[in-house]
Amino acid sequence: EPVGPGMTHRGIIEKSQPWQIHVLEIDLRNPYVKFESVKARDLLAGRETTSSMARRNQYKGHRVVAAINGDFFEADGTPVNLQIREGEILRKPIARTVVGFSGNARPVWGRLQFSGSVAKESSVATIEDINGTRDSNELVLYNRWFGSSTLTNAFGSEAVLHPLHGWQVNDTLTCVIDSAAAGIGNMVIPQSGAVLSGHGSAAAFIKTNLHKGDTVKLWLGLPPCNDKIREMVGGLPQIVVNGKEDVAAAQRKEGGNDAFTHSRHPRTAVGLNADSSRFYFVTVDGRQPVISNGMSLKELADFLIHIGVYHGVNLDGGGSTTMVVDDVMVNSPSDATGER
Repeated sequence: EPVGPGMTHRGIIEKSQPWQIHVLEIDLRNPYVKFESVKARDLLAGRETTSSMARRNQYKGHRVVAAINGDFFEADGTPVNLQIREGEILRKPIARTVVGFSGNARPVWGRLQFSGSVAKESSVATIEDINGTRDSNELVLYNRWFGSSTLTNAFGSEAVLHPLHGWQVNDTLTCVIDSAAAGIGNMVIPQSGAVLSGHGSAAAFIKTNLHKGDTVKLWLGLPPCNDKIREMVGGLPQIVVNGKEDVAAAQRKEGGNDAFTHSRHPRTAVGLNADSSRFYFVTVDGRQPVISNGMSLKELADFLIHIGVYHGVNLDGGGSTTMVVDDVMVNSPSDATGER
């Protein structure tokens, strides 16, 4: 059935396996379509159901047509891999596939790295991490997704800054220093800005170069991608490459044990067709013998190819697998307590 501008939802029942599958097909040429990533509770460490995240992001002029669960996560809800929300990085990438969209809604795929720096005239310092633990001689950027303050100790220096034209990945950002201090920690993180926190040599860079009112150049890049990415989440792994099933090679490159790869589990996936005109959200229910047994990654890849996917990525499955369409959970999560 059509569910939104350029969007069609299909429910598929395959009785012999059995499989219960949901597919949302999205026409990328439709000007009303927009993709967004959402973080549970709007915090790096936070857990929330998919339906709750969809519901609270719906407001006048901003209709949430559909939502699926995204990346794998740690016990506190922190995503394992890179996430970007409206051009702002929540966590830097690891060596697994990510999928997202540039500012012109162009899909972006691949395994990315992080490259960060701050420059004051000819003085440049490397940013080692975003919202991570500050180690010896490291410079770390903390933004609002981390929480209300940096939680650092007093053995360093910190500077509060804000970008003049908003956050953007793979672009040089002009930022203004709002305040800076040495020998303190746990600075308050502003909602529209960030805190640069340094220890050792990085603390010395802040103390020497960054002062209230200064203008600095900030670079937050994700090589080898050059796109100005607006939204992105991680997955594991990319199972369809150029229209071909690539599960064995993907496991070698990205990891995942044999039980994860070859056993049947509930699955969540996304895909793009060959001419980049259509994008797909896919869920396969599992661990419910009467309803649906789930799929191996090869079975999932074969199904994605069958519906027209040319590049496909597996997201977090298992009990997390969820699809919401127009505020209704259409699939059947495998946890006994319902939606995870």
